[in-house]
Amino acid sequence: RHKSQFLANMSHELRTPLNSIIGYTKLMLDGLEGDINEEQRDDLQTVYNNGQHLLELINGLLDLSKIEAGKVVLSYETFTISDLLAEVIPTIKPLAGEKGLALSHSVAPNIDFLYADKAKTKQVLINLLGNAVKFTDEGGVRLNVAESDSEFVFSVIDTGIGIEEEDLEAIFDSFKQVGPAQIAGYEGTGLGLAVSKQFIEMQGGRIWAESERGKGSTLTFTLPKKRVSSL
Repeated sequence: RHKSQFLANMSHELRTPLNSIIGYTKLMLDGLEGDINEEQRDDLQTVYNNGQHLLELINGLLDLSKIEAGKVVLSYETFTISDLLAEVIPTIKPLAGEKGLALSHSVAPNIDFLYADKAKTKQVLINLLGNAVKFTDEGGVRLNVAESDSEFVFSVIDTGIGIEEEDLEAIFDSFKQVGPAQIAGYEGTGLGLAVSKQFIEMQGGRIWAESERGKGSTLTFTLPKKRVSSL
């Protein structure tokens, strides 16, 4: 409990100055602080990218510390799948575009309303899609949404570098770097997947990975169907 509280406090303390660094760097990149040359732009872009990476790490630590301290509360609401995807896809599209990757999604007919924690489900989708883009250099990333009698099924499919079979379960462990994270040129802490696993299981769902090295990966999670009222 003391460790979790310490991590939470440190995460808050670190985010404030880091947000200033990221914010002012973005102002300079956008030319709002005056003209910059190409060499300066490249240097500032490096600062900005690494600042964003560090912020993701800190946010992951904060989420994990809250989970361990039992301070995460689910907030269920009724929402449509189209509203959810309208918030997720625009976040990932620029990342895929920068790498020349195709980003697509499909939703099975008749899937309309969901009753779940929208914010946490959104974070899980962004984590999974962001990871898929990060570890894919050619081809694309696809999100499929399907359903069974008792649950909704979300699958993120990529044509990336894949994961060794013996590492498939370990990728959801906190701070566990396996497969792609150990390959030169790919950064990763595993925090995003660890947090995603917790958020899905808290809602009564399941999450797992299927992959073959060199042939891409599919990460799937489910959310149980609950009685919903129309909006």
